Amino acid sequence: AARIAAAADRIDAEAWPELLAVRWDRRVDNHGRGGYGSDQAFLRFRRDLAEGAEVAPVVLLVHLSENLLRNLNQYRSLLYGGGDGLGFKPRFVLDAEGQLALIPLPLPTATDYPAFVRDPSPWLTAESFLPNAAEGPRLAEFPYLPDVALAFGHPRIESFLRGEPQYLRFYDSAHPAAGTALTAAILEAFWREAAASGRIGIPVLMPTGLDLRYQRLHGHLPYQPLAAELARRDVPALDLGPLLAEAMQGHAIEHYYSGGDPGGHPNAAGYALIAHLLAEHLEARSVIGPKP
Repeated sequence: AARIAAAADRIDAEAWPELLAVRWDRRVDNHGRGGYGSDQAFLRFRRDLAEGAEVAPVVLLVHLSENLLRNLNQYRSLLYGGGDGLGFKPRFVLDAEGQLALIPLPLPTATDYPAFVRDPSPWLTAESFLPNAAEGPRLAEFPYLPDVALAFGHPRIESFLRGEPQYLRFYDSAHPAAGTALTAAILEAFWREAAASGRIGIPVLMPTGLDLRYQRLHGHLPYQPLAAELARRDVPALDLGPLLAEAMQGHAIEHYYSGGDPGGHPNAAGYALIAHLLAEHLEARSVIGPKP
């Protein structure tokens, strides 16, 4: 237990919010939660504002590129598999005017749960990954051989075979899930509501290591359409992708990620680089002044 606690303390000390706090010698709150999408982070920001728990003058909402998938999801097990069967989440959709509309937590009752397991569609009315849907898991039935053959035509398998991040196609503005427009609306709403509360809100686009590897091969980041859409909306987002790509030139991308896995979390070197680039941006914008 002591070794686990020591490892947790070391990881916390290496995280970029803690590094910013040390650099500026002031409090930096980390409100992030594991597994959250950008939508849930935005909902928490709203709740903290309403409850008076958000007191910082500068607030960042970090959109990790993979999290576009979570913004389109209501039940985590359909997206990642496994879990405890209770991974329900609210999500936003865009109404006819392109405005955000909240779909509340789709939680079935204990009595309804067996029916939910057999067919979740009556509860998951805004789910992009329903079983046997174009982007959802395929349910195999006897005889299994045809289902195995069809599985190789699943978009996720095709992305894997092409060496692409599985979320790449969802950033295409023509994709029916409209993930780019939805995520842009979420980040814009955060920026506007932060300003309305007297705060400086900064949406931050955070690439994964897979994005940076893709950029080296193809010359652009997978989430470029989102950055372009935010620029079209005049939302002053900070895109860390080009900054990280430039800073990592001449180095293996794997050097900055735990276990050398670009699909995983940054390691100490990666977090230090992220903290440095964020600090430079915020200091250049003069949103971080002298310590009170």
